[in-house]
Amino acid sequence: MAMLTLVNRGSDGATVQSVVGALGIGFHQARDQRYTQYGYPAGPPYDGSKLFSLTSTRVFDDDSFSPATIGIASDFTGGSSGGPWVLRSSLVALSLTDYSYVYPRSLRGVMFGPYFGGLAQRLYESVGGAAAGSRSTPPRR
Repeated sequence: MAMLTLVNRGSDGATVQSVVGALGIGFHQARDQRYTQYGYPAGPPYDGSKLFSLTSTRVFDDDSFSPATIGIASDFTGGSSGGPWVLRSSLVALSLTDYSYVYPRSLRGVMFGPYFGGLAQRLYESVGGAAAGSRSTPPRR
């Protein structure tokens, strides 16, 4: 996971956020959520040419990582990596598309993303993000 701060404005004074939009980010939230995943999957049956979304609940935690990553039911393919997992009611991102498994077969159709806990929060704050505490940060306008 990586985060960065964009500080320059366009010649008209506009920020990147004011031009393309932005989501909030949430830390230390419950894993059992209804996530809407966004991405540009490029492997068949997709071709990477347009934005897709799907909504899924958490189906599996991969505890081979620390903290354990979150798994949702998803048929997204390569190209969708980095796309946010959003709580649609609040437009807050709680994870992002990271990886999937081919084997074991029981995990096919599950996409994994990092849990935004303390490690993610410290990274966010290290690049200048406002301290979010244990609550989500609302989208900036």
